[in-house]
Amino acid sequence: MKNVNVIGWFFNTDGLLLGGNSTAENCFFKVNDDTIKLYFSNMTITNIVIWQEVNGAPMQLTWNVSVPTSNNYVNHVDIIRCEHILGNMTNQTKGIFNSVHGGIGLLSNYVFENFTIDNADGRLFQLWFVKTTYNTNQMGGGNIKDITFRNIKVTNSMTQPNLVNNESLTNLDTGIYGFDRIRFENVSVQGVPLSLSTFNFTPNSTQNPGYTTPSNFAKNFAASSFMVGGNVNPTALTPGQQLTAQVSLRNGTSTSQDYVVILALYDSSGNMVNTSQATATVAGYSDSQDLSLTGFTLPADTTGMSAKIMIWTGSDTLTSPMVPPYGAPAVFPASA
Repeated sequence: MKNVNVIGWFFNTDGLLLGGNSTAENCFFKVNDDTIKLYFSNMTITNIVIWQEVNGAPMQLTWNVSVPTSNNYVNHVDIIRCEHILGNMTNQTKGIFNSVHGGIGLLSNYVFENFTIDNADGRLFQLWFVKTTYNTNQMGGGNIKDITFRNIKVTNSMTQPNLVNNESLTNLDTGIYGFDRIRFENVSVQGVPLSLSTFNFTPNSTQNPGYTTPSNFAKNFAASSFMVGGNVNPTALTPGQQLTAQVSLRNGTSTSQDYVVILALYDSSGNMVNTSQATATVAGYSDSQDLSLTGFTLPADTTGMSAKIMIWTGSDTLTSPMVPPYGAPAVFPASA
């Protein structure tokens, strides 16, 4: 699908839902329900402009998906406006990035990168497990893991906290379900690197008062940002500037865990030429803990150089088993 404009005003005027192994590029959407719906595998969506009206989400990861779904890639998206009404933010589709997952599907390996978001002041992430009237036949809970949000710039402030919540409750079985290995790389809001402190993890249910979501529903979350010369949205490793990093972690285990975080610089041959590191002990199922890496001055010639942020378990690099609980390291510049 190429070079298509879609405009609608009424509720339920959705945008794009393609089948598996499909592509869409160079399209514009101004719609009043979910715009991009990633309900099948191997979808590639690139060069999209979105004007989101009051209903629906610009990016809908799932709506009760019942089958394994993986390897979806969304790149170069400009959201020029989102008209979500701040006085009505309890709706299930009130995040820029949204999930309504009451299905039994296992979702994995989604990448969202190179987004610019303007004129949106509601909620950036709303990740829910919730049963709806459309999937009462699906008993049990699914899983969403290995999701990466990379190089996302929000130009104005967001007034609503990010949510990671389970409203599925009594319809879920006792198996493993929830979120794991959710990564945010170079995501900023009004010039500030994203911190997990802006998230409300597993708040108490609104549909079933008195029920508390299990702590292990939201496991390993990590946010990491490279900064060059204090710029939170760098485009290059500028010679002579200070390379620093901000990292925010949620411990996805029930016990206290030591972490070592490494900011490393590599030359054009892949050799490590400089490092900076920080350590933290994070309580089990903690909401979040932030770390700052003071970094180092970049050399006079950075041609072909790259940087990585690596997060390992352990208290130092010498004794660490080098286990990356959050998945692959963040890399700058990114390849895409």
